[in-house]
Amino acid sequence: LGDPTRDAIWMYRVPSLLCAIGAVLVTWRLGSRMFDPRAAWLGAALLAVCPLVAFDAHQARADQLLLFSVVLTQAALWRVWRARNATWIHAALFWLAISMGVLAKGPIAPMIALLTVLMQCVFTRSWGRLRELRPLLGVVIIAACVGPWVWAVGERVGWSSYWSLIVDETLGRSV
Repeated sequence: LGDPTRDAIWMYRVPSLLCAIGAVLVTWRLGSRMFDPRAAWLGAALLAVCPLVAFDAHQARADQLLLFSVVLTQAALWRVWRARNATWIHAALFWLAISMGVLAKGPIAPMIALLTVLMQCVFTRSWGRLRELRPLLGVVIIAACVGPWVWAVGERVGWSSYWSLIVDETLGRSV
């Protein structure tokens, strides 16, 4: 029990496959909301047959979880800003997807979401729409989802080492 050398590799690959399938389905759903069904099918099909997605879906890595979380973030953002009846649940889905992306690969998902929101505000010349994302709810959700993991890692490796890793590797590489 708990010995990775005795585990079957499929146990580690199934989550990547499920996340790739989820990303394709969310792409289809978002495409059907933004455009017509033909465009949605085309977008989802192109994502499904993309060589990098197909390759990564067979690996035991977090890249497909990142892809799924980014696509889900964009779909939730579309729902919040386009639907006349968007509720706090749609904003919560946006923040949960960002949290999932942070846990998968660090700052990539929040950076993509931030750039999307920033460009939307710049092009529409409306910063008031940010309230629809319910940022306070976002702080609570991200703290609840990511906080325990950050605490556990900081306690395990030491806070100075952890901070150095965040600054050098995560933020440095992202810039």
